[in-house]
Amino acid sequence: MRDSSDDEEEREVEGARARMKAARERAASGKKAFNTADVLVAVLGSSGADGAKFSKGVMGHMPSHFPQEVVENWKQWATNTPNSLGEIPMEKRLRVCEMPMKCSAAPTAPVTQEHRMQTELITYDNPGGRSFNKEQRQRDLTARSALEEGDVTLGAIVALKRDEDATVSTSEIGGFGTPFYVGDVREVKLDPVGSSSGKACVSKVTIHYRMPIYRDKFVNIITKPWALACHGQHKWTTGCERRITCKKAAQEAGSDTAAWLHEADAEEIMETALELTTAAVLTKKSKERLAEHGDWHSELGIEKRAEMPARKKRQRQKR
Repeated sequence: MRDSSDDEEEREVEGARARMKAARERAASGKKAFNTADVLVAVLGSSGADGAKFSKGVMGHMPSHFPQEVVENWKQWATNTPNSLGEIPMEKRLRVCEMPMKCSAAPTAPVTQEHRMQTELITYDNPGGRSFNKEQRQRDLTARSALEEGDVTLGAIVALKRDEDATVSTSEIGGFGTPFYVGDVREVKLDPVGSSSGKACVSKVTIHYRMPIYRDKFVNIITKPWALACHGQHKWTTGCERRITCKKAAQEAGSDTAAWLHEADAEEIMETALELTTAAVLTKKSKERLAEHGDWHSELGIEKRAEMPARKKRQRQKR
């Protein structure tokens, strides 16, 4: 049985066919598909004074919706709206759609490919067969980055770079001929500008020098115990602040304390958080960290990693 929906579908199909037929007839007759004058007549109507057929338009049926302001807007629209593409200026037209290069036609002549030389971007030198594991990569990254707040704490033991221009030899004053300097952190100054991580950067660090000591004299042997230094060239104690000779040596050095202090820049710090044994000797782990900054294995009394497997092999053969 047929229902009302079937009739509606047939009416929609017939209406679409009628509109298509009218469009074909309009195109065949050469009549413009769009004309602002026709739209204006359909909206505002025509009086028929020029011989045209009288039309009430939408305004004639609903005059309350067309005050004078609305009528002027419609007339202005008809004046400014073009009827064809030729009336539109070039600068106001849409851009021409161009196909991407990969969809364009292939060039007639073959394009010659230039052979580029391969350049090695990353190089790594492994002197002595030193391993380069994840921990070492993280240490190298930390060493290249700036010191931030929390990297250097009060009381920590740090190592400072020795000035390359320093010419003090082992035959001169003991404690000055070491390949690096060691000291306890007394004060940390921060830069308020901070780093990319948001933390403040370390700008200055005040340290209390430590020097290797042997038989109550400072020496340049870095495997000896490291003692806090006094301007009187001996191990510092709290009594040095009251001793006349120590106070006199401090005054000659321009210091108001007998403790041998130094204000170092953050760039001078080579290693942080070094560890000493109960005998004030550098631990093996601290020595290995310091040996990464120079060829100091023999001075520190440790072996290179490349030499360790051969030594163990010879011991096994001896047994």
